[in-house]
Parts: sequence; C-alpha cells; structure tokens
Amino acid sequence: MTESFDAELTPRVVDQYDVTAISLVPTMLKRILHTTESFGSSLRCVLLGGAPASIALLKRCQHSDLPVYPTYGMTETASQIATATPDVAFEDPETVGQPLVIHNLTIVGKDGNRCPHGDVGEIVVSGQAVINEYHNVETGQWGEYGFHTGDLGRLEEDGRLVVVGRREDRILTGGETVSAEEVSDTLELSDQVTQAAVVGVGDQTWGERICAVVVPPTDLNPSSCELMEFVENHLSGYKVPKEIKIRSSLPRTDSGTVDREALKKLFSS
Repeated sequence: MTESFDAELTPRVVDQYDVTAISLVPTMLKRILHTTESFGSSLRCVLLGGAPASIALLKRCQHSDLPVYPTYGMTETASQIATATPDVAFEDPETVGQPLVIHNLTIVGKDGNRCPHGDVGEIVVSGQAVINEYHNVETGQWGEYGFHTGDLGRLEEDGRLVVVGRREDRILTGGETVSAEEVSDTLELSDQVTQAAVVGVGDQTWGERICAVVVPPTDLNPSSCELMEFVENHLSGYKVPKEIKIRSSLPRTDSGTVDREALKKLFSS
C-alpha cells in the first residue's frame, strides 16, 4: 500500500484499510510512536522482529495498549522460531516466548553439549521448516542438534527463550567480555538517546575497544562525555564506551537491521 516505510503514514494506512496485523522492526515502531500511539481499532497483532525489542519500547507498547508480539527468527527457518504473546512480553520483557511447535530448540555450550535450563549457549534449531544446506556453500553450521544460528541464548524452565545476542556481538576488552546489546540498551535508557548501537573495534591496548553510535532526539544535543557518564552510572566501568559518536541516524542494511560493519568503519577510519 506504500512504496516505502513512512512513520507518519503507516498508522493512517492501518486505520484506513482496517489492517489487522503488521510486521515491524523495533526502530520502525519507535519512529511511529514518536508520531502517534494509535493505529486504529482494527489492529490485533504487531509482529516485532529483526532486532531485539528494548524493555523501554515494550513498556511503551504496554502503556499504549499495543498488541505487540516480540519474535525471534531468520530466513533459514522460514522466519519465526519463537514468538511471545503481549501478556508474556509485558510480564517478562527479556523473552521472545516459546518455540513454535514446528521447531525444536537446543542450547549448545562451547563443548558441543546441551546446556541445562538457564545456562547461556548457542541457539541451535531443527525441524521441517529449517533448511538442510546452502546452495554451493559449505558453512559448517549443521551439527548433531540441528542448524547453528550463531545467536546466544538460554531456555528457561518454562520453555521460554531468551536471546542474549550474537556470538560476534561479544566484545573482549581488556580481558573482560562485554555484551554490545547490554551497553546499547543502557544508552537507550537515557532521555537524550532515541537509538544506539555498539560494536567492538580492534585496539592494540585493549584487544577491542567499546565504541557506540547514538541518535539523539532532534531537539537535544548531548555530548559524548555526558553519555559516557550516564553509562558509568548504570554499568561497571569496563563496559563504558571508549568512544561515542553522535549521528542523525544509524547505518542499516536493506532489511532494516543495523549495519555493524559500517559502524566499525566509522571508528577505524
């Protein structure tokens, strides 16, 4: 109905055409909620995927009574692997719910063995909706338990999945392991930040140094020092970014996810 995403037009289209379900990435939903909190009365499902939904965003959805369904999936699994209902998402904003009935999930440790409930390891998925191989490409992503996603997560006792991040999103700095997602989520708690992305950049002293790019509200102009101090007030000192750049937008891939390679180039140039 529209040629490209428009934060102001999208909710009007939903209302005008009595749309019942819409699929968005978190950044799209954030931009919409900056313009309006109403999609009309027809909407029954906002499928939210492509990137983790922050706790702040889910709380805003709850406040606006938006039927948001955080989901985790990938092309190789015919999209969805697990999806949380609004009630589950609002009660436990870390989870993406239980796996779909067509999928079997296993959390696998570094030793290749199945992890117990609550332990973090690589998310491995099997089932009839999972691809068997890539065409003419050997990646070594298939093992005893199925397709290795490259994502880290844990399964709770009740079967709910919590996605912790990508294996490559782990930053090893000064001998400490830091979750890029934890740092970006913390930055987004600040009223001076609407979007944040964090990467590890090669460094002779630290091995990797933590670097962040943030997008502030259009009416604010925070300094890097202010934002570093904000993170320091919430996290351990070794998790504070060594460098923060302020930008009007984050670089993104065609699918709408943050382009991490482009981010790294901002700090390595």
